[in-house]
Amino acid sequence: MIKAGFERVEAIPGIMPDGREAVRVVGASWAMRQDVHAKMLEEAFDAGKRAKSKQAKSCPGEGLTSVRCPICSAVMAKSPVCPRCAKGQAGYKILCICTECDHEVYL
Repeated sequence: MIKAGFERVEAIPGIMPDGREAVRVVGASWAMRQDVHAKMLEEAFDAGKRAKSKQAKSCPGEGLTSVRCPICSAVMAKSPVCPRCAKGQAGYKILCICTECDHEVYL
């Protein structure tokens, strides 16, 4: 446990006041050392920021269209069609989905 960055603590299993988690292993309570815990949190937050920035980028063309649904005349949302799927290989570039009845139209 010591080689893995843990230290023996006098605490009951659970979250300690400093935010570290104490666990009970073979009759003793253990928690990550302060420096290891801080480094792990920093890496987790950095990874979360990177993932969030990747998710924030939207694909070009996503949004609402001026095309109306042929069934209910509601506004349709558009998104790109994967060029590798069957519809994309058939030549379709845009998928329009009705915001009301979920009717799909490929363009």
